[in-house]
Amino acid sequence: MLINKKPSKNLTKEQRADLLRSRVGERCIYFADVNILHGLVKDCWEDKPGITLALEILPAAGLEHPPQRLTLSCGWDDFSVTANHLHAYQPGWHLFFHPELIDKVLGTAADNATNPNPNERFVNVMDAILVSLETLGDD
Repeated sequence: MLINKKPSKNLTKEQRADLLRSRVGERCIYFADVNILHGLVKDCWEDKPGITLALEILPAAGLEHPPQRLTLSCGWDDFSVTANHLHAYQPGWHLFFHPELIDKVLGTAADNATNPNPNERFVNVMDAILVSLETLGDD
């Protein structure tokens, strides 16, 4: 897990939903398990149990290209949000929105696109995420 589980800075469910809705139409980096993707938040929904969002996958040199759209969901108790990061603890996915992090990840992925070793490609891109988080912060 990249980030320790903690409340979203004492935000109410409504405030977290507002931050989620404000991200519709924005590009992001998706990370879960061993997948790092470039995406665009297309839509989101919230209800009493939790949140759901639609993520369109955008082509990016050096990153995976799974189905064109992913549906992500989690319960309210497992959902954390900051200005530049959405995180679902239990399903384990992250969406990063900081423009500099996105640019760093896309640049690193493109630089490694011809590397024949998929593990090295993944480690290099993951390192770009971690260094960006250390430099830019999570907020």
